[in-house]
Amino acid sequence: MSKSAIQNQLWYIVANEQYLKPLLENEKISEEVYNEVLEKLYNEFEIWKYSKIRNPSIEVNKKKLESKHDLAEQNPGFVSLTGMARNTGDKSPGYVIQSWLRAETTIKFLSLWERQHNDKFADLVAKEPNLTPKIWIAETHAIGMTSRQGKNGGTYADKEIAMHFMCWLSADMMLNMIKKYLEVMNDEENN
Repeated sequence: MSKSAIQNQLWYIVANEQYLKPLLENEKISEEVYNEVLEKLYNEFEIWKYSKIRNPSIEVNKKKLESKHDLAEQNPGFVSLTGMARNTGDKSPGYVIQSWLRAETTIKFLSLWERQHNDKFADLVAKEPNLTPKIWIAETHAIGMTSRQGKNGGTYADKEIAMHFMCWLSADMMLNMIKKYLEVMNDEENN
């Protein structure tokens, strides 16, 4: 093995062990960012040429398959907001969800939903500028949403909340919902 190949392997290992892992463990970066950077380093340093260090994407894909349903299994009937946000093409589904949470109509909707389903719900007293699902859940004792960072993480919500999120994400979805509602109303009027 050449000197530059050994150096590349060392740079890869140092970058992972000294920089990336501590950032992930201290929740400064998400697991998604960690895996993305690790994969880029793997390719940049051409680690794939050497059999001693495995491609991180193999491990990542295996972990995704093993843990994909973990939060969903713990919360039957909940829908992945993270998955929906990821389908928008945005690189960070977490930011999409946070943007949704910052909308006044979202807070009003979530509060209404929680009041109807949760006796222990506590309204937010002040508007939180950096509201995240975790903050919402912790401060209001919300039960309609669950969120976890890192391994097996994501944000999941009750179907009604997920529908609100989908309508916020997509004008097409909102229009389809309105059409369906009007269809049902017309059927009721005609019967």
